[in-house]
Amino acid sequence: DVTVAKEEADRVDTLRYSFQKLLSNSADVQTELVKVQPKFKSDLLESVSTYQHAVEHYAEDYDTEGPMVEGIAPIEASDRLSVFVSRFDELWRKFNTYSAGEQLFGLTVTEYP
Repeated sequence: DVTVAKEEADRVDTLRYSFQKLLSNSADVQTELVKVQPKFKSDLLESVSTYQHAVEHYAEDYDTEGPMVEGIAPIEASDRLSVFVSRFDELWRKFNTYSAGEQLFGLTVTEYP
């Protein structure tokens, strides 16, 4: 026979109870995630579609109103460049967010022009 101290037996009981509570909580969280997942996925797909249009407009705007348009003054080109860099930074942030979301949902990461 093996003698186990009362304190250790109590710790085992506490550990068993904590583990069961953790399992119960994880099941509750999983159930909640299953409920909200379709809405988040739908929102993501809608945002990606909107983002695709924003990228297309950015490219068009850059070609027609960007800093490389012929005949504008250097200071105007510099100002336009600042505006487009700012817009690009915002698009890049969204790209990273949406790509991570697509990966999270097991979707193919959308390619952009």
